Amino acid sequence: QKDMPDELADRIERGIDDALTFLEGTQRKCGSWIPLWFGNQYAIDEENPTYGTAKVLIALNEFPPAMDVRLRPLVDRAAAWLVGAQKPDGSWSGGGDWPASIEETALAVEALAGCRPLGPRGRDALTAGTLWLIGKVERGEWREPSPIGFYFAKLWYFEKLYPQIYTVGALNKARRALAES
Repeated sequence: QKDMPDELADRIERGIDDALTFLEGTQRKCGSWIPLWFGNQYAIDEENPTYGTAKVLIALNEFPPAMDVRLRPLVDRAAAWLVGAQKPDGSWSGGGDWPASIEETALAVEALAGCRPLGPRGRDALTAGTLWLIGKVERGEWREPSPIGFYFAKLWYFEKLYPQIYTVGALNKARRALAES
């Protein structure tokens, strides 16, 4: 921000403040967020708190440490929710007892890998999720898309590249995070 005009820097700061106020107001008590466009066809309300929470947490993890005072409660609750939503085999689904997916697991792994500090339960969840993804890659199953999004008419769709893109991003971040710990 040193190289930009003061007026632009002020507008950016106000935008960040407004965005964080919005996220503070929309985070559920359990720590999750619900996305607008991405759902889970197995959920009763077709919501996908894993997708929403992971995507918000990935973004929050990019803020500088100076923002930590305001972000820490949001990040900690979101990370705790993700850890609690993990399945015993190390995978994630949209929530509940629904089938796990590469996309949801990869996003949860990427989100947890960006959290600092993560803590022992978070590291264990990150490790288990990473191992689950590696198993899918080794068996060639990581290219199999799951229905992850829907349009207004409730038309579920598969995106062929999501499982691959999300897996590569997750494993890259997990490698760095686990090497640091």
